[in-house]
Amino acid sequence: MNTAARLVPTHESQIRTRLASLRAELLEQERRLCGTVAGAGRLVVALRPERAAPRDGSPQALAAEIREELEQIDAALARLAAGTYDCCEVCGDPIDATRHAIVPFARTCTECALDAEE
Repeated sequence: MNTAARLVPTHESQIRTRLASLRAELLEQERRLCGTVAGAGRLVVALRPERAAPRDGSPQALAAEIREELEQIDAALARLAAGTYDCCEVCGDPIDATRHAIVPFARTCTECALDAEE
């Protein structure tokens, strides 16, 4: 089990800012979804096209996906504060910066994520 090096303050600040921005975007989506269920499909396509087709297509499924991602972002912010943001929760190895660039709230390294999918 390897311990990842502590993030330098500049990177930590950038990560915190990115996570906070994603969180604010999701909260806005959730607010609009709750206020305008009938227009949710158009809103989702406009704000986050990758969310255009939730698993069952319902506004409730979309709201659940948004809530799940918010929880993941909150957990990432907690790991950042604890100094464990860049450590895989499964093996303890560092999480590659490329993986965090793609999934900023990733809890596991690429290898462990692939193992979990199998």
